[in-house]
Amino acid sequence: MSTTGSPGFFETVGVPILRGREFQTGDGPSIVVSRSLARLFWKDDPVGKTLTINGIGVTVVGVAKDVDPVRFGGSENPPLYLLRGVHSSRNVLIVRFDSDPKAGVLAVRTALREFDPGMFVVARVLQAWIDQVTEVLWNVVSLIVFLGIVATALATSGIYGAVSYGVSQRTRDLGIRLALGATRLDIVREVFVSGGRPVLRGLFIGLWLSVALAASLRENMSGTPLRLDSADPLLYAGAAALLAAAALLAMSGPAHRGSKSDPPGRLTLRLSENVSSARS
Repeated sequence: MSTTGSPGFFETVGVPILRGREFQTGDGPSIVVSRSLARLFWKDDPVGKTLTINGIGVTVVGVAKDVDPVRFGGSENPPLYLLRGVHSSRNVLIVRFDSDPKAGVLAVRTALREFDPGMFVVARVLQAWIDQVTEVLWNVVSLIVFLGIVATALATSGIYGAVSYGVSQRTRDLGIRLALGATRLDIVREVFVSGGRPVLRGLFIGLWLSVALAASLRENMSGTPLRLDSADPLLYAGAAALLAAAALLAMSGPAHRGSKSDPPGRLTLRLSENVSSARS
């Protein structure tokens, strides 16, 4: 994650400089790196080292303390701070004040308009802006969770309907098995095995698709306060266990009904006659 700042930026936002200094007026192309970034790329003091960014050589002038990513609207550490120059038409001015936030916003807006009445000013509290962005992201996450719950319910009802239909179509077959000596446990096992095969295939395919989707979501959500760990095996194992439990619950009812299937009356009578004839 990279951001830009000008002289006085770190003092204003309250980020301490651990080594070197922050930006100063008259600096050439320069950067300030976070402590995590300094530890990642340099074993010794990085101050004074030169890097090439976008084809431009920049000098490391300081090392800043790591910041809470949620506080500054980012999700990835370590950040990189670039020296920002004054833009001809669009600039961001950060003002630190100790009074009421609403009063401070009003004072900043009034002062800037007194300086230039034609200036278009959008003044707001930094934390309020971050909270607004975070709220939108959490709404998206809530929607995804809701859709996941709906999908799980639909999958469970679909499995229940498919297994129930299969059991109803095999009522005579199951009754014949019971008449030939199969136990109710054998019938329950048969229903779970026949219904579990497509569920296992679906879980296998779904897990691979979820890995790709999670990696894509993580890439799209980089730079936001939300963190998505797409490489945690416990998440995939938990999701698979939840869906498997839902499938077992959906198959338990049809399996119970299948184990109570009665043999057809005429079949029972014929079997009895055949047994009697064989004995005589």
